Amino acid sequence: MHRLVLAPLTAIGLTPPDFIALAAEIGCEGVALNPGLFTEIDMGGPVYRLDNDPAMRRATARALAETGVTLDLIDSLLVVPGFSLADNEAVLDIYGELGATHANIAVLDEVEGRWSEHLAALCEASVKRGLTPVIEFLRMLGPVPSLAAAVPLVTSRRYAGLKLLIDSLHLARADETPADVAAIDPALIGAAQICDAPAAWPGLEAYFHEGANERMIPGEGELPLADFLRAIPADIMVSPEVPMKSLRDAGVSVQECARRVLEGTRRVAQATVA
Repeated sequence: MHRLVLAPLTAIGLTPPDFIALAAEIGCEGVALNPGLFTEIDMGGPVYRLDNDPAMRRATARALAETGVTLDLIDSLLVVPGFSLADNEAVLDIYGELGATHANIAVLDEVEGRWSEHLAALCEASVKRGLTPVIEFLRMLGPVPSLAAAVPLVTSRRYAGLKLLIDSLHLARADETPADVAAIDPALIGAAQICDAPAAWPGLEAYFHEGANERMIPGEGELPLADFLRAIPADIMVSPEVPMKSLRDAGVSVQECARRVLEGTRRVAQATVA
């Protein structure tokens, strides 16, 4: 079974130490943490920064040490207009000290020469610190809308060490399938995120909403998730990313939501070996 790494959106609003404790409680091996550099997008709850909060940073380090949960992924670093390499390098330093091994990058800047320069600098900065940069494609916005668009970046020599992060929702919304994932060199894949959803394209506005607020527990929607997991190499982390705002608004605790997400992910994973 893949290593399961709890994604921030699944339990948005918790402090990093509480998020780590929750991951340990539900049996998740690792966590991804949002560095909180970009506040223009509503994530559905507060995001806690560690770069400007030494006390929270120390508490996070204690939680990792006490639980044995590892910090596997910085999720996410964003290439946007006004991108600051210095701010991102500070994040890489701090999260690297906490044990992070991968840095997820999403490109939201539409100015090609500028975003490619910043992406190259961010990849180089990650590799210098021993982290693997991974790029997440998003049909909803930005210049990298699909797996087909992301693969040439990963195979280019310009972006040092860059690999793919493949999200099951964004894959489906790009009209791509697990067969498309299986057709690429598996060495290009650095991480994956999993959730479920209706199979049909919902329209752009609804896609924005589901991506940030209303994904489905793996196994409860229509995406071919067993095939998706079969296409992801066994040594690659899989991060359950399932925000469920309506359920939480109805009074279901964040802990219970996360527990259901992990149970659903494990059921889908077990189906891949049945």
